Amino acid sequence: MRLLPVLSDPEREQIRKAAVQVLRDGDNSEIVLTCEHASCCVPEPWGVLGLTRSEIEDHIGWDPGAAALTRSLSDALSATAVLSGYSRLFAECNRMVDAHDFAAPVSGGVHVPDNQNLTGEELALRKALAFDPYHDTLRQYLDARISSGVKPRVISVHSFTPRLGEHERPWHVGVLWKGDGRFAEQLFGHIKAGYDGAVGFNEPYDAREHETMILDHHVLPRRLPHAILEIRNDLLGTGEQVAQWSWFISRCVKAIEPVWA
Repeated sequence: MRLLPVLSDPEREQIRKAAVQVLRDGDNSEIVLTCEHASCCVPEPWGVLGLTRSEIEDHIGWDPGAAALTRSLSDALSATAVLSGYSRLFAECNRMVDAHDFAAPVSGGVHVPDNQNLTGEELALRKALAFDPYHDTLRQYLDARISSGVKPRVISVHSFTPRLGEHERPWHVGVLWKGDGRFAEQLFGHIKAGYDGAVGFNEPYDAREHETMILDHHVLPRRLPHAILEIRNDLLGTGEQVAQWSWFISRCVKAIEPVWA
């Protein structure tokens, strides 16, 4: 039986503080960017969850390129961005806490040794250290914008692997949505019109068929215009690629007409 790390109050606070990063928190843009899989880091007491460093730095541990794109878009759009600080294998910030992959025992066919048979006590600790700080911060920013009379448009930034199991994923970029799709439809249309690669609408997966924190907990209850942006991670491998996507996506976002109530 694996024992829980013994953490002092200052250590807990330090870990919680590193669980979320906010960019441009003083800006009042109508755009709020989120990045739930921005990091492959794990709090020091947990090492790398029994994996090798190369395994946790692969796509099972985070969304490669998504954080860099989020930071660049934050500058291009003068938009607040909220980024997670820890690997999705430590605590998956885009799943409900009772989801089977909140701390996935197997991800992408890779066995995660230190995620096997986790006790309720450990899951609660990971939630308190990594999950709660991220979602508490995002909730506070959204509610503050709404209280000030601004209806924020939320764009959740992700990347995806070109191949998942036996399935090739032909799309270069995808726009996903759930509920009111008017914002996402416009974003998709602008991307489709200006990009000659494969563009997916609710691809590489259909957001309407999944329960996620960003949509079901934050966006839909507040009836916010939104889109999940997915870009294939091999197209975000260099600074130049990130800059190109940021320039293009920011222009597409700025072209969207505010047709929602």
